[in-house]
Amino acid sequence: MRTATEVVEEQAQAITDLLYAANKVALEVCTTTSTGTNTGQHYINRPSSKKRQKLTKQLNTIKCLKSHLNSVTSTAMSFEELEEQYPDNHSLNCAAHDLNSSMPEHIRQGTLHEQIRNAECHI
Repeated sequence: MRTATEVVEEQAQAITDLLYAANKVALEVCTTTSTGTNTGQHYINRPSSKKRQKLTKQLNTIKCLKSHLNSVTSTAMSFEELEEQYPDNHSLNCAAHDLNSSMPEHIRQGTLHEQIRNAECHI
């Protein structure tokens, strides 16, 4: 009589062997080509990578803030008023503070929903 651990280990080994064999066959049968960029550059340079990471973080912050605003009904006209209305909602306040500090001054005009929409379009 085998234990459940032995059965699971045996099945896992069989699956691993099957995947290894399939990969080996695929590499032998299928032709593989590596696609490069037109410039011959195989990586993204550091400034572009950092800029992309920063913009992605801002976009995720905006999405987080939008999802929080959808769950709460707010009459706040600015991020500061929003933080005052919901002092216990730490994630909402963090997202609002991060977005407010990264937004240019011309986007900070209008209602809170307009500011979020403009910030999303600005990115």
